Amino acid sequence: MRLLGPFAFQPNSTTRAFEYPWIFEQVTPTPGLKIIDLGAGASGLQFVMAATGAEVTTVDPLVNPDDDLHWVFTDVEYAKLNRAFGNRVRFIRKYLQDAALASDSCDRVVACSVIEHIPEEPALSLMREIGRILKPGGRFVATIDLFLDCAPFCSKSRNMWGSNVNVRALIEASGLRIVVGNKAELYGYPEFDPAAIRRDLDRYLVVNDVLTQCIVLEKA
Repeated sequence: MRLLGPFAFQPNSTTRAFEYPWIFEQVTPTPGLKIIDLGAGASGLQFVMAATGAEVTTVDPLVNPDDDLHWVFTDVEYAKLNRAFGNRVRFIRKYLQDAALASDSCDRVVACSVIEHIPEEPALSLMREIGRILKPGGRFVATIDLFLDCAPFCSKSRNMWGSNVNVRALIEASGLRIVVGNKAELYGYPEFDPAAIRRDLDRYLVVNDVLTQCIVLEKA
């Protein structure tokens, strides 16, 4: 794994070729920066951020979201990855709401294509918790899948990966303010027009009917 590198040992969505560097640039990890990576699983991004000297904690229950998906990842497997890439990441096998992190204790919280897999009420609870644990001036950096094969683009409510979540409701639940994000491209805002998105698909990175919504939120 060490020879392959943190992004080569695990097959992943092609959108990550954009998401990982974009998130890294927005986070700008530096020595001592306290970062929470949500739902990272075996993602290489957590190890790369930790290699800069940032204090990275991954919080992930690593449980199957339903009977059709099998995202099982053991503590032993995680420990092997962590050793291979420097043994610098702290891992908490819990939901963020159960991790008992202190208020105003984190500089950055990261979620790379995580939130769309979470049901609505737990997702709103997660956003409130993110708002609680961030320091004043701290930032939440997230990418959120936008599925072209789900509502509001068609009648189907969800696919095997999740559903299109109301990004506006998530942001409002967090109590954070947008510093990066185009409301015309964020599902849930009045400015969001599914027909306009479809007309402009040649302007976007589209992989298997999936686009990527990007937001950076800041705590006042």
